[in-house]
Amino acid sequence: MIPEVKNAMGNKLILIIGDLANLRAKLHTNVLTDSQQILSESRSIEADLIAWLAAVPPDFIFSSHSITPEDQSFERRCHGITAYNNEYHIYSDIWAPNCWNHYRCARIFVSELILSQVNKMPQTSPTIMSEDIRFYCKSLRSTISHLAADICRSVPFHLGACNAEVPPGTPAIPPESYLGGLMLLWPLFVAGIVEGPNHPQRRWVIHCLQIIGNTWGLAQALATMDILNVDPGMFHCVGRSCQTTGSGIKSPKLFPVSVYQMSYHRLPEMKQYRELQASSA
Repeated sequence: MIPEVKNAMGNKLILIIGDLANLRAKLHTNVLTDSQQILSESRSIEADLIAWLAAVPPDFIFSSHSITPEDQSFERRCHGITAYNNEYHIYSDIWAPNCWNHYRCARIFVSELILSQVNKMPQTSPTIMSEDIRFYCKSLRSTISHLAADICRSVPFHLGACNAEVPPGTPAIPPESYLGGLMLLWPLFVAGIVEGPNHPQRRWVIHCLQIIGNTWGLAQALATMDILNVDPGMFHCVGRSCQTTGSGIKSPKLFPVSVYQMSYHRLPEMKQYRELQASSA
């Protein structure tokens, strides 16, 4: 069902994501600890992702749109979800945004990995943080924010809110289909943890997961929502300066460390910690 060119692009992306997963596994098991080597391998994966982006075929390209004041039915078509910052994307088919979101997640992860390693390096080499590196780190943080926002902008298309606007010949996404919601679970989690708990983007993602979970009966969406409600964010260990916080929202009781930073075998510790917090409240 997937054209050969798209299939090849998907396979290439899977291989790059596999390299990133292997690198993260080596970090979690302390097989690799040298910051310079970690940085070198991370930059190599970043280069592969940029090369993948440069080779994207024309029918993978998406268009950006804004909600007009006249379109009062958009939220209803999107099952009660408003477009993030009133912007959304139109893609050629349902597989294109799924592939794009996997790219966005991988690029976010490798960018965060580079930032975390650069953050450690000045502790042993105070002169390493040149102006060029500072600018590079700032651009990485900007890239992470932009990619996370693009994940959010793909939500209406996934949920069938844009069927009336898709190009002729594009397979429509049935409004009652849970496929789009299922595809969004992982990307929405990633988009949620790039900002602090009080950031409007985090709150918007949590609302989306609540709608997806309750509308299509996807319990995993509600479980992911619960994690985002108490996760401090992927930049929690780097410092408050890397986070953007909203205002007017009371901070929840958070995990001591982001789930993103943990090995999967330590997740039960988070559950026990949360249960202990709840019992002492």
